[in-house]
Amino acid sequence: VANQKAPSADYKVVKAQLQEQKFLKKMLLDRQHSMSSLFSMGNEIAKEAEPKERKAIEKQLKDLIGRFDALTEGAQQRTLDLERAMHVAKQFQDKLVPLQDWLDRSERKVKDMELIPTDEEKI
Repeated sequence: VANQKAPSADYKVVKAQLQEQKFLKKMLLDRQHSMSSLFSMGNEIAKEAEPKERKAIEKQLKDLIGRFDALTEGAQQRTLDLERAMHVAKQFQDKLVPLQDWLDRSERKVKDMELIPTDEEKI
């Protein structure tokens, strides 16, 4: 999640980013069961291990679960950020398109005005 690009200001791009993020979220949910199984298996192994090894195994499990939780939380936050960015980008696009159309029409009108002779001799 940390290596992903910042949410785009372009509506189409941020929409694609959100779709990618939803795919990542689905992958993380699919891995949730594997993580739970791994944690249970690790605890079973830790119970049978010597005290020194048990602490090392428990620490590794705790670190692994912590990293997975941080990844999941980061993915959730990015999803929220992308949803907000998409909403703002859509509002911007909805206001930008009519403005661009107006500017195009105005530019054509100004160009058409250039064709009107302003020299008294040409009138």
